Amino acid sequence: MKIEITKNGPYKVIGRIPLSEKKLVSVDGKTEVKHIKDYETKDTTYLCRCGKSKNAPYCDGTHKSFFDGTITAPRGNDIDTKTSDPEIAVMQNHIKGVSGPLSVSGYVRISDEAGLFEPKTKVSLCRCGASKNKPFCDGTHQTINYQDKH
Repeated sequence: MKIEITKNGPYKVIGRIPLSEKKLVSVDGKTEVKHIKDYETKDTTYLCRCGKSKNAPYCDGTHKSFFDGTITAPRGNDIDTKTSDPEIAVMQNHIKGVSGPLSVSGYVRISDEAGLFEPKTKVSLCRCGASKNKPFCDGTHQTINYQDKH
């Protein structure tokens, strides 16, 4: 299972990695993560990374008219490490009232046409399209008040 970052396009998820939506909420002064729903996945699923899809979290091709998805994050070496089962969660921050990143957990290879990124057991991939550390989230979605429900 892997995620390919297409040039100026969506995340290409290969393998049926479970995809769900979760929200951050405050309960008795503590932040908790609550499950909202599960999404359908196929052998290959395309997820939006430009921030403008009308069918979020899926790509609808909107990126073709404007999106510069140039990779700015450093790459690392691939390590064949097995951890927990992979999962992708579409994050919604109900505390701050913004839509957040794709939270990828478990071992998933993440690469673009130039190579692999250093593997981690949990990463946040940008969905708003404005991160200065693409493909990873840098928190800009909060600054621009990103909402994925257009």
